[in-house]
Amino acid sequence: PTKLCSNKDILFCVRGSSTGRMNISNDKYCIGRGLASIRGKEKHSLTDFIYQIMIFNINSILSFCEGSTFPNISRDNLNNLIITIPPLKEQEKISLILSSVDKKIENTDNLIEKTKELKKGLIQRLLTKGIGHERFKDTELGRIPVEWEVKKLGSYVKLIHGYQFRKEDIVTEGLPIIKIGQISKNGTLDLSNLTYIQEERFPKFQEFKINNEDVLMALSGATTGKVAFVKNINRNMVQNYRVGKMVTVEEENNNMFLYYQLKSKGFYNQLMKLCNTSAQPNFGKQDMDKINMCLPLIKEQKQIALIL
Repeated sequence: PTKLCSNKDILFCVRGSSTGRMNISNDKYCIGRGLASIRGKEKHSLTDFIYQIMIFNINSILSFCEGSTFPNISRDNLNNLIITIPPLKEQEKISLILSSVDKKIENTDNLIEKTKELKKGLIQRLLTKGIGHERFKDTELGRIPVEWEVKKLGSYVKLIHGYQFRKEDIVTEGLPIIKIGQISKNGTLDLSNLTYIQEERFPKFQEFKINNEDVLMALSGATTGKVAFVKNINRNMVQNYRVGKMVTVEEENNNMFLYYQLKSKGFYNQLMKLCNTSAQPNFGKQDMDKINMCLPLIKEQKQIALIL
């Protein structure tokens, strides 16, 4: 092999869509054309310090990219980057401080991921086993508390479609339209990149108004089944056609509990089976009675929602 990196070298991606990504080598490796191996010069610079400098200057480095469809950074680009180099002892102090911060950030990120996984497990257990039950029964959805029922989604939830706004309805500012793109993966509404209709047209579309505590779901496309629980909105907004509003038939049923039901693995798996029967995923009113859900009493719905 003609190109080798050493243990603790900086590995820097210099070609393609991953240009700018960095890592530290943990051994001696043969490297391909898409990677540069970078290390500090003896008696002049420490590799750990250079790594931190590159992170700090990454935008400047990426500005050297050549080529629009296939970006790349040359050896000359990297060699010509101007940076300030303090004495070696100061480099060591700075890199130790920053490495310590990086480690704490990494530990925090890992803790966040573990917390997310823990919450997923808690959600799954509460939505199938409930709180404090000792007696269970076998159902098509598995073992659930004796007091719970298995119901068709359409028997206790009504799906309301939004309005199919046309190109000629759209204006540059006014009354926001909530489309599929506004439903975030984290279950909230993303209110950036909104489209609008004229504010004075709101009375005509009042039946499509979105309210706090509404449960919205994407009904078509690659993100079919994505769900949001609406909160903290303080202005009128209206619902686009392929955004579904899921409304409980009985007002006493808990919307937050419904939101977690629709985010559950059990619902998602049934939804995907339905969607995989067609080239373009779609979910509509005709599918509501094809989904089975387990439903606790209203009091326990509220208790579960409070925990989650």
